[in-house]
Amino acid sequence: MQRNRLQTEIIPAPGGLERARRGGFVPSRLALTCGGNAFWNEAHQAFHGLVMQQQFPCVGARAACNAEAYVLAVYDLLSSEKTTVALARDLYEFTHSELRGESDYATFV
Repeated sequence: MQRNRLQTEIIPAPGGLERARRGGFVPSRLALTCGGNAFWNEAHQAFHGLVMQQQFPCVGARAACNAEAYVLAVYDLLSSEKTTVALARDLYEFTHSELRGESDYATFV
């Protein structure tokens, strides 16, 4: 994989994706904290619960959940420079990850 040009001093943690304990993946910079992050846990539970409902219309999203081929990340204030850089970096890592090649339904949430 090529080096992420979006890596900056603002978000110095290593890039890449790691398997989340509750399913799917998270950006590496969040891997150590997501399990103890109440908002991330609530967001993960809500996302998974919504997608797995029988009436949810997107079968691709359901396939991604069933295959655990999704990345779920949470961010602070979306208009901040730090969040913008983190989101750009995480999207770059996702688009260049092996997960994208392993599943036709891989998704970033």
